[in-house]
Amino acid sequence: YGCSGFKGDLDISSIKVIDDHAFHGCSGFTNKLNISSVRVICDGDFIGCTGFTSLEFPENISIIGNNIFQDCYGLKGELSIPNTVKSIGDYAFCCCSNFSCSLTIPDKVTSIGDYAFYNCTNFFDSLIIGDNVVTIGRKTFYKCYNLCNELNISSSLVFIGDEAFSGCSQINSVIFPISNLAMISNGLFEN
Repeated sequence: YGCSGFKGDLDISSIKVIDDHAFHGCSGFTNKLNISSVRVICDGDFIGCTGFTSLEFPENISIIGNNIFQDCYGLKGELSIPNTVKSIGDYAFCCCSNFSCSLTIPDKVTSIGDYAFYNCTNFFDSLIIGDNVVTIGRKTFYKCYNLCNELNISSSLVFIGDEAFSGCSQINSVIFPISNLAMISNGLFEN
């Protein structure tokens, strides 16, 4: 925790479990984060690790926990969420503002937490949300300015939090089935 003096790559490919906040604030690591064999990544493990520029997820990961990559604004390029993921936690990629790609939420994901992609300002083009998403949290895609084109929201959706797409000013059409949705939240598409 807070070991900002560590420098270079972090290869923990032989580790199976990383406990809570293990590398929180270790901003000196650079380049690729290799977590290819990790089975469990706990909450807050890489908050503020601003030196990482790329990320490769383990093949069988099912949960991306809370705050895992929050404020890792050095991460850039492609964000590829594995098809095995079922849940994306609160603040998971909050303020990772240098990803420059379209974003696909895989079909197995059922929940996307509050602020999960908040202020990820360089996602561009399309946002594809998998067919089984039941909940989208508060301000999940807030200030994702460059997401554009059509937004197709799953008919499985039951809850969507306040301001979930606020500030996504480039979205030009929305397909929004409301068969299971109990209410439209405050400021959903504000700005």
